Amino acid sequence: MTDLPTLIKQSKDIERKIKKIKTRNANRDLVEKRKALEVQIDQQTEKLNDINGNIESSQKQMLDVCDGLGEAARQVKRLSKYDRWDLEVVLKLLDEKDEKISFTEFKKLRRARKQVMEMEKMLDDFNKKVQKYRSLTPSNGWILHLLAETIFLQSQDKFGWQVDLPPTFENDQAVEIFQTKMAEKLEDMRKAKKQSHQLS
Repeated sequence: MTDLPTLIKQSKDIERKIKKIKTRNANRDLVEKRKALEVQIDQQTEKLNDINGNIESSQKQMLDVCDGLGEAARQVKRLSKYDRWDLEVVLKLLDEKDEKISFTEFKKLRRARKQVMEMEKMLDDFNKKVQKYRSLTPSNGWILHLLAETIFLQSQDKFGWQVDLPPTFENDQAVEIFQTKMAEKLEDMRKAKKQSHQLS
């Protein structure tokens, strides 16, 4: 018959083996649970990435729409500066060529038109001065000549015909209009001077 100390020792050994088995089984369960959780985490991560991708795509679409609206607003603002005649020219150019070239040509045309208007204003001012000094005595006739020379130099300095403007029909026409009117004003000046001499 086995003595008591031996039985106690055997009992303790069995308990240790049971603990090892339980620990091993518990570890195995933990490993399996961890693997299952990792699979779930991967699945949820994939879903989250899909959601984020959809969000980014939606945001990009919204930004594209906003950019489109912004560009439309800028075009409206840009076109709002033009009068009806200008817009008709723009539409005609857009029908014929691409937008970039059309607006470049339109800017040249508008610039030439604006210069003609500025020249006409300058000549009107000059004409008023001619009328003002028409009654001067012959000894003060040099004032008219000085005015004519001044406006001619101002036009060259302001519009830079030979340097700045491209050789387009509109600009050539603008120069021709100005030079014709300038010649008319100078002729008026000579007539006024002749009349002054006759009266004197």
